[in-house]
Amino acid sequence: MNANTVPFQKILITLLLPCILALGLFLRSYHLATNPLGFFCDEASVGYNAYTLLTKGSDETGKPFPIFFQSFDDYKAPIAIYATVPFIAVLGLTETATRLPSVFFGFLTLIFLYLLAKETLGKEYALWTLFIAASMPWLIHYDRVAFLMNIYATFFTATVYLFVKSLHHKQFLIPFFITAGLSLYTYQPPKLIIPLLLISLFVCFRSVFLRHKKESLIGLFLFIGISIPLIFSFVSGEATARFSKISIFTSQVKGSELAKKSVSQYLFQFYPEYLSLNGEPTFISRHFTKGFTPLLPITFPFVVLGILYLFRHHRTQFARILLLWLFLYPLGASLVAEAPYSSRSIIGAPLFALLAAYGIIHLKQFLMHKKRTTQFITGSVIVLYCINIFFFTRFYFTTYPGISADYWGWQYGPKQILRYFATVHTQYDTLYMTGYFNAPDIFLKFYDPQRNCKNCFIGGPDRYDPEKKQLFALRPDEIKDKTTFRVITTILYPDKTPAFVIGTFLSQPL
Repeated sequence: MNANTVPFQKILITLLLPCILALGLFLRSYHLATNPLGFFCDEASVGYNAYTLLTKGSDETGKPFPIFFQSFDDYKAPIAIYATVPFIAVLGLTETATRLPSVFFGFLTLIFLYLLAKETLGKEYALWTLFIAASMPWLIHYDRVAFLMNIYATFFTATVYLFVKSLHHKQFLIPFFITAGLSLYTYQPPKLIIPLLLISLFVCFRSVFLRHKKESLIGLFLFIGISIPLIFSFVSGEATARFSKISIFTSQVKGSELAKKSVSQYLFQFYPEYLSLNGEPTFISRHFTKGFTPLLPITFPFVVLGILYLFRHHRTQFARILLLWLFLYPLGASLVAEAPYSSRSIIGAPLFALLAAYGIIHLKQFLMHKKRTTQFITGSVIVLYCINIFFFTRFYFTTYPGISADYWGWQYGPKQILRYFATVHTQYDTLYMTGYFNAPDIFLKFYDPQRNCKNCFIGGPDRYDPEKKQLFALRPDEIKDKTTFRVITTILYPDKTPAFVIGTFLSQPL
């Protein structure tokens, strides 16, 4: 072979990186506006607050450029909303524009995972990690919706990456502390997890911090400075508003039973039943349930193998970091009253990609002396992953929209109702959309930010007024006597069953 000829294997590895990234981007952006089918109120809130920031310089309540956004019974973290502003500016107030920042941050998670893996065990390990993460349902699903948690995964992964870099390059210590501080403004769990991470890293790697005292102190002061608004929000109650409603401490369980429940929820997040067999013990199909699982089934055995190899190599710096990550991952969901867990412990998703790849790489190293066996295992793993990806994508893009469009899913309907109202609102005195949605008022704002339909409201049959010409959009079961209601049009769920009927009452509804 000519000395200047690049081996085929190196060419293949070079081509794999953009191909895997393209796969990850495609799975996160394909049919983005229509899958999940529907648009949940939390997503609409993110989009509308970004819109008011862009057009008025304030949130929906009129507060100028807030750090925390009051929304429903909660205060939303700011990074997702501020990051959505440029997308709204370019594309307008749409579902696609609101969801695209999640795709962007999901793609960044893949980049940071690749860099982290490459920094530790090399390019082959990095490509395996990237491939597993790019095709992981846990990341794909949350990277497609305008929730907050996938941004938390991005910043947490970036924080770990910067710390790993700082082990050999002290100039990365300050960015590490800054990223850790910004992580606090992505979601609720990092308010607990990030301080625990910093304390644990100092205990495990105190020699690094002590060796680079200047960078460590500057970084720590910056972290504290970034945290000051959050500290004040704890005093005001903004930071704990959501936790006070969903935490395990608000349940009727007390004492030892409370501790037992928390431990049980912590351990459950390691079970194959949850990760790759059945999903979460919840009927809320916005999350992982009904056989929709966070990990592809093929991933779990390699995660177990990766953990076993971690304990075998626990003295290495990277193994200690991953074991610490493994310990912290379930804490965010172990303190809530009930599922879903996958959203609150989403930092487990990039971790399990690292662990599964760790298992694959070390299995190959164990069999290194048997070249044909190694090649067979590599080929078999790739084939099995491709089969898993095929079945997952077929389920996610064909079956899932039909089983997650209802109230316990993505609450399909407001857009269709309000778009119809927009075409006929001048013909009626009042138009009422059913309140059968979480926080239905946000949809009036999102789909009609200029309030062109000033006579559109939220309400049901109790708003009937015989003196006015009215139009109602209701669930079929809200109409007790069908003879009193004239149906003008019907909005269907994907299975063709009626979701909502739009029409007028002919007489006083029962």
